[in-house]
This record gives sequence, C-alpha cells and structure tokens, in this order.
Amino acid sequence: MKHVFGFGISILFVLGGIYLVNTKDTFLAKTVGIACIVFFGGIMIWAIIKKINQNKLK
Repeated sequence: MKHVFGFGISILFVLGGIYLVNTKDTFLAKTVGIACIVFFGGIMIWAIIKKINQNKLK
C-alpha cells in the first residue's frame, strides 16, 4: 500500500509541474515546473524498474 501512496504523490507533483509549465509565463515557474516533471518522473521510472527487477528475482 505504501507503493501506491508514493506513486500518487509523485503523480501529483508531475501534474503540478505540467500545470506550471502550461499556465505560467515566468522563468522561475517554468524552471520549477520542468524540475518537478524531471525529478519526480525519474523517481517513478526508477521505482517501476526496481519493482520489475524484484519480481524477476522471485
């Protein structure tokens, strides 16, 4: 259950970053939005790959 909660939080940050990039015109907002998308998107991809590798080992 902790994994689902973690993915939910990451998805919310990614969606928040997409919102910032699409709605704000300032450099700071676009930078923060892109950073959220890249960082939390990377964490989600890493977690998915880690789970796949753990399931292969079982």
